[in-house]
Amino acid sequence: MRPGAEPVAAGAPRRPDDAQAAVELWAEVRGCRAPVGRVTILKESGGSRVYRLAEVDSCGRCVIARRRTTVALAGERLIHEFIAGVLPSAVSLYASVEVGEFTWQFWEDAGREHYVGEDPEHAAALADWLAGVHATFNGPSPVPLPDHGPGRYLEHVLRGRELLREGGSNRALTSRQRSLVDGYARLLDDVAAIWPEAAAVCASWQPTLVHGDLQPKNILIRRAGGRLCAVPIDWELGGWGIPAADLGTLLWSAPPAGQALLRYRDARFGPGGDDADVPHFAAVGLVFRLVAAIEWMADRLRSPWPGTPLATLELYAHQLRGALRMTGISATSLRG
Repeated sequence: MRPGAEPVAAGAPRRPDDAQAAVELWAEVRGCRAPVGRVTILKESGGSRVYRLAEVDSCGRCVIARRRTTVALAGERLIHEFIAGVLPSAVSLYASVEVGEFTWQFWEDAGREHYVGEDPEHAAALADWLAGVHATFNGPSPVPLPDHGPGRYLEHVLRGRELLREGGSNRALTSRQRSLVDGYARLLDDVAAIWPEAAAVCASWQPTLVHGDLQPKNILIRRAGGRLCAVPIDWELGGWGIPAADLGTLLWSAPPAGQALLRYRDARFGPGGDDADVPHFAAVGLVFRLVAAIEWMADRLRSPWPGTPLATLELYAHQLRGALRMTGISATSLRG
């Protein structure tokens, strides 16, 4: 069981939109009322519900039941239909059931081992997966998917800067904290100033399928036939465009990053291919990821208790300065 996961008896009375609903809908999908051994809560927040249904058949198989609004899942469903049967590591979707404004999805349980960036074997598995995806899917998008070009991330820069300046007026902040927030906003000024150069680094890369949210919770590791395979899940933010942000995931953890990028280069372009572009491209991708993360966290500065978002923003700003240096692009000032 994942840390913090809560076991629930399958037959326990619960609200009809929760675990019991998942059990009953799974029974309808199967066409029988065979008991479920155990239900584990993986996530219950807002309109999102995720449960593991254990021992759903005589083989002891597990199924992941996931509920989101039908609108929110539309893009992910389209991506799954697109990659099913093409990517060998794609997770199987057993069934989708619409209930009012929500959709319940029943997914193959791909395991419980999550990606650890500091693990060289995990990083190598992700590099192989990325190279395979980028070799398989490239060029114009064959289906209508959200755009993941550099312009998408420039919007994060501009909106994040606006939110930081709005959040800096929070009366719960001390004068020192306001100064820090202003520094983060000026750091995004620097990013906006070098954006044409960052976009130019991406110009020679073909658009491809993009996950958009590759982080440890969304990457499972399978062990099969003596080798490790990365299995990305939760394609809700997926789209089509320049894969810089996905490749930047390999730079989140420094120790195996160099080897993983070389492995990606060899798998994608062949041994001995020019590797100068790959590290710079991945660094630009890390910048993309970090400006998106800063925007998301800046929106929380309006809280009466801004301590946690401030601490996280300090970490992101430190990482962003490092990522900017790795791009080889000279910013106006890497403050801090």
